[in-house]
Amino acid sequence: MLGKLIPFKLVGYYDVNTELSYDIWSPGRLPVSVLDIKYDSDEDPFQLVYTSPSFNEKLNKPFTTVFVYKINHNYIVEN
Repeated sequence: MLGKLIPFKLVGYYDVNTELSYDIWSPGRLPVSVLDIKYDSDEDPFQLVYTSPSFNEKLNKPFTTVFVYKINHNYIVEN
């Protein structure tokens, strides 16, 4: 469940030496991910309600951030 709360989706791996992209990881390849906020409405089991300022900065470097989710106690699981 924790992995589903991380708002990024892995799309592949990039090799800086060959400038090619790959679907599988191997040493020297960098992961490439895109923003994918999965829980952002009142209809979901969780709702992302806070991200620390570092998340909104558009810097091209590693960062740390905090995500705070609210639990939707009225959520009904569909079978």
